[in-house]
Amino acid sequence: MPLKATNHQIALWATAHNPGGVKYLRLSVNTTDTTSLTVAPDANGQVPPTIGVVGSDGAGAPGDQKITFLNTGANVVVATATNFNGGSSHITITFVAHALP
Repeated sequence: MPLKATNHQIALWATAHNPGGVKYLRLSVNTTDTTSLTVAPDANGQVPPTIGVVGSDGAGAPGDQKITFLNTGANVVVATATNFNGGSSHITITFVAHALP
């Protein structure tokens, strides 16, 4: 992702979808700033097919604070999702700041 200059604030969010339901979604930045969401079946045994993390409470749970980082070097973002059958998927994105000519 080319940026015109370094020191840009980057905002993140993640969603996961599985027709059989998503149990767990985790979004981490540089392995130290992690926000996760775990979903349990409701009283009827139903689970949502899509869940998302759009903010943090600042203590590792979803909340209304934007999840951001200042892109000043190499920043690794990982999103991991697990379904109710134990299947897991993840994506890793590395943001590298550099000035363009």
